[in-house]
Amino acid sequence: MTCPNPQGGGGQSTTRSRSEAALHTTIQAWVEDLDDDAAFMELALSNNQGELSPLEIGFHALKAVPTAKGGRGKKGGLSEYAKRLGKQQSHVSMYRQAAEVLMAVRETYTSMDMFLDKAQHLAAIHKLPPESWPAAVEYLQHHPALSAKDGLSFGDIHWLPRVY
Repeated sequence: MTCPNPQGGGGQSTTRSRSEAALHTTIQAWVEDLDDDAAFMELALSNNQGELSPLEIGFHALKAVPTAKGGRGKKGGLSEYAKRLGKQQSHVSMYRQAAEVLMAVRETYTSMDMFLDKAQHLAAIHKLPPESWPAAVEYLQHHPALSAKDGLSFGDIHWLPRVY
C-alpha cells in the first residue's frame, strides 16, 4: 500500500492494507520513504490491475515522464515507463496524447469525467492542429455516443466537423 506521508513530502509504502490495519491496534509493516515522484509511480503501479482508466494513466504519464529528447535506444522515457506498467508503449503514448488534449482545454470543463472512456477519441483529436482542439473536444462532448465502433481509428477523424 502506498499512502501519503503525514508530514508531507512524498509517500510511504507498506505491506498491509488499510482494512487490515483497522482491525489491529498495531501492525508490523515495512515502511519506505519516497519522494513525490516515486510515491506517484508506486500509486500507478499498485492501481494497475484495472482500477485506472487509460486517461488516468495518460495524466500520470504526462506528470511522470518528461517529453523525450533523443531517439531510439535511449534509456528511460515513455518506453521504460510503459514497460514498468506492463503496457504497450503505443497504448501509453496514445493515453498521454489524450491527456495532453484535455489538459489544453481543462479551463473549459468543470469535470473531465465525461471523457474518461474517450482516450482513443482524444488521441485522434491530438493529431489535429492544437488550435482546433477546443472545438473538437466540444464536438465530442455534445456527441457522447461516438465510439470506436463508429469507424474511429487513430488517423481517421471523419466523425469531426471541419474545425481545422
